[in-house]
Amino acid sequence: MSKCRFTWLEYTAWVELKSKGRFEKRVPKVLAIQGEN
Repeated sequence: MSKCRFTWLEYTAWVELKSKGRFEKRVPKVLAIQGEN
């Protein structure tokens, strides 16, 4: 968890602001990482 600089809720809010296409492609990878933790 030391790699996480912000909480999941903060990240999702950030993704909503930044997701114009390229950022959306990173979400599945992050979800996979969160699932392992």
